Amino acid sequence: MALSLTNNRIEIWIMVNNSFVKALSLEGHEDWVRALSFANFPSDNGDNLVLASGSQDGYIRLWNITTHLDNKPNLQVNLDKSTLNSALLDDFERKMQESDATTSSLSTKSHVFTDQNTSKQYKLNFEALLLGHDSWITGLHWHPVQWESDSKYIQPQYLLSASADKSMILWAPQSDGMWMNERRFGEFGTGGLGFFGGLFSPNGKEVFAHGLNGSFHRWVHTPEMGLWQPELAITGHPKPVKDVVWDPNHQFFLSASLDQSTRLHGPWKRNGVESWHELNRPQSHGYDMQALAFIGGDSSQIASAADEKIVRTFEAPKGWIRSAKKLGVIDDNVDEESRPLGASLPPQSLSNRLVKNDEHPDELKLKEEDKDWSLSHSYGTQLAKPPVEEQLVTSLWPESNKLFGHGYELFSIAAAHHSNLLATACKAQSAKHAVVRITDAIKGMHYGNPLEGHTLTITSIQFSPDDKMILSVSRDRTWRLFEKASDKEEYIAVAANKSHGRIIWDCQFSNCGNAFVTASRDKTVRVWCRSAGSKDNSSWDAVCVLKFDEAATAVSMSGKLLAVGLENGLIEIYEKNGLSKAKPIASAIALGTRQISNMSGREVYIAAAQRTPIASINGGLATLSAPQLGVVAVKKALEKSNVPASAVEELYFGQVLQAGCGQSPARQVVLGAGLPDTVDATTVNKVCASGMKAINLAAQSIRLGEKDVVVAGGMESMSNAPYLLPRQKAPVGHFQASDAIMTDGLWDVYNNIHMGGCAESAAKKFDITREDQDNYAIESYRRSADAWKTGRFDNEIAEVVVKTRKGDIIVKEDEEYKKILLDKVPSLRPAFQKENGTVTPANASTLNDGASALILVSKEKAEELGIKPIAKLIASADAAMAPIDFPIAPTKALPIALQKANVEVKDIAKFELNEAFSSVAKIGEKALGLDLAKVNVNGGAVSLGHPIGNSGSRIVVSLIHQLTTGEKGAAAICNGGGAATALVLERL
Repeated sequence: MALSLTNNRIEIWIMVNNSFVKALSLEGHEDWVRALSFANFPSDNGDNLVLASGSQDGYIRLWNITTHLDNKPNLQVNLDKSTLNSALLDDFERKMQESDATTSSLSTKSHVFTDQNTSKQYKLNFEALLLGHDSWITGLHWHPVQWESDSKYIQPQYLLSASADKSMILWAPQSDGMWMNERRFGEFGTGGLGFFGGLFSPNGKEVFAHGLNGSFHRWVHTPEMGLWQPELAITGHPKPVKDVVWDPNHQFFLSASLDQSTRLHGPWKRNGVESWHELNRPQSHGYDMQALAFIGGDSSQIASAADEKIVRTFEAPKGWIRSAKKLGVIDDNVDEESRPLGASLPPQSLSNRLVKNDEHPDELKLKEEDKDWSLSHSYGTQLAKPPVEEQLVTSLWPESNKLFGHGYELFSIAAAHHSNLLATACKAQSAKHAVVRITDAIKGMHYGNPLEGHTLTITSIQFSPDDKMILSVSRDRTWRLFEKASDKEEYIAVAANKSHGRIIWDCQFSNCGNAFVTASRDKTVRVWCRSAGSKDNSSWDAVCVLKFDEAATAVSMSGKLLAVGLENGLIEIYEKNGLSKAKPIASAIALGTRQISNMSGREVYIAAAQRTPIASINGGLATLSAPQLGVVAVKKALEKSNVPASAVEELYFGQVLQAGCGQSPARQVVLGAGLPDTVDATTVNKVCASGMKAINLAAQSIRLGEKDVVVAGGMESMSNAPYLLPRQKAPVGHFQASDAIMTDGLWDVYNNIHMGGCAESAAKKFDITREDQDNYAIESYRRSADAWKTGRFDNEIAEVVVKTRKGDIIVKEDEEYKKILLDKVPSLRPAFQKENGTVTPANASTLNDGASALILVSKEKAEELGIKPIAKLIASADAAMAPIDFPIAPTKALPIALQKANVEVKDIAKFELNEAFSSVAKIGEKALGLDLAKVNVNGGAVSLGHPIGNSGSRIVVSLIHQLTTGEKGAAAICNGGGAATALVLERL
């Protein structure tokens, strides 16, 4: 095995007794080695293993490993003078002159090492130095082995190298043993980035390159001609696509992307076969693209909006029109002679300069047969088949006009169908800039006054089919309708509506223009028609409201069909059924979803969530083990859910202090709760986050389609955590015991301090005082007492029957919140830092016993069983940081979960942050801007208790019962080691 290090060296390791042992360290490269590749060449004297190494110094080195000793080899320095520039040669000569016999950069010293398994000796020689690239070597790949039979193979002596200099080189040895350049792939001066890697196809007849800009390149060898020809490869946007627009004749479409390019996609029709490809790249810009439109119903004129204040318009060049005709994309009667020849490459990727026909007369004299694959430098080359990447980057359309007027970056654009008018809007945080500007794209003149009314960014604009109306939707949750004035050249406002509850992302008119549709983040799509009896366009009613489980982000209407794009990548197709109804007829998962976590269409619901009371250590639950407490919680949750025990397929349960608890605590819960023997069980230990991590693992099992009903939760009996004795023989005198609560639960082994010391450190970093923490703790106790007094905990509690000699005792209330004298809190001494300490026993959590359980089901299973879930689990996340900063970790995990759920802090009705220490909640307030009135509204671990393996699931149980229908909640919990887990859910 060969590996490269950041010290520019290569290490050779050999396997000894199933382990790798370092054998050699090779010097020579002057910068990081980016690529390594082995090849085994059979010979009469035994196999020769050749290692190729490529470095950021621009050199390739070949190292020969043989199983026998031979004479010292002659060093080969292979200079490809046909492709090397003078600067590279001068640099190499300088390094040769600076080297002396003692340096290792060009040393021919042989290295001998022994294989301890076979006692064979191997010899490694530096065989050759290959020079041809003038930038980093990014990839090396030997020609694949070609098998002649099951036992005999040939290793062709070809090496492919890829470089950041935008080229690949195919190397091969000559008759004299010198390695030379057989073929160079790639182009210079095309404006693209270099290659990130290259490889052969399995049969060695094709080579493939991956560009640093996300592009792919492919060459195929033609044996009859002995040439390598560029061929079609996968093309497309390497970054998110922001807009797609069909040409007016619906023959091809354009796409705009955050990769700063505009791409044209269409069919290639030949011999009765049709396939779709990227055919053109009209714009390569210096800003991220946002929106596109075809001007005036003309397929050869487009307008684009990017992250700049200028609208740019473009005209198709002569070469594209000819190519489109030949490819069968447009009709033969489209005029081409009056069009410009092409566009020159933009010096700073901003403006595509027009190239007139008389600027390059030689280009016009190209023979027809030569034009099919000739590469003119951005001058609209005519093609007979879809272009390769090198041609696409030179297929620009010339820029014809610039339109000004907006004060901020553009966001949306629309074009009239029967005129040259463009409607544009920019990003806006005020009504002053939240306007639609109408401009004549050809004349560059404004048409009427800006269309006012919105207060935030306008997300989409649409012209009606007859261009008499303009519809706009906005982040301010409103749609506004403007109508063309009959007496002057302008549009005037005629209607508006704010019935959507969230951002409206998209809109579109029907084909006849008497209806339109809006799609919103509030998970609805609304179809609007003129109000009954209305004689003008001032009144519109929502005649149909389609509801979804995810936010609607895009919409398109054609005849009786309606397509809705959802935030999770799902596309729903509806068919009109009467005047005010629509029925779904198809559903498809888009190939690219926005978030990996949402790629599965399965949704996770919570059928029930219950917990035992939390008892003090050695309190009312001390005689029950953690699994026994877990059994109580699971039984109660199953009872509440109406899910039969026979339907449960899996169980995840968190527990931290497992010493002395018995084999597989989670399995004990399964069997104790009366679940089938076939139910698998996993015990989770993520310290304090164990219970929540168990929930998230269960949810993943359902999302992936592995299971349909999974039980999850957490449990802990700190009362039964044992004292530990070392197994080794004790010294004379005594054994030293350690407390399992401390060693396995509350001690930071990374910094060798109590976790309370970490809380002190975090409080100091956020300037949280002793008074801040005491006041928070007092409020936590007051909230818990009030919640119990008003019965807010009643629905989540599973009573525990404790058997004693004097009869059964029923524990049905938390114990910890009653054990406090609030007036004594400010006078307590610091627990972990004597001088200037801020953490005390009162403002930190306590040691406790308890358990909690949730029944998770898939949407399909819930419908099959006829049960009504109480909540929907939307998203979850984990995050980690330095162990000493573990109290801060929830502020890292929670934003990730919120982002996955596509919600913001302001959208969350209530939060549960586990109060391992009061400072955890105060840090959330300062770091995330959380309103503490929404955090732990019924108190938290400071006042209720912290049975560590249970707390992660306990706060989820409490959160669910705090929320009302339709509200979203978020929970987060830190854990020892410097990490946290979070989730977002919605009450049903």
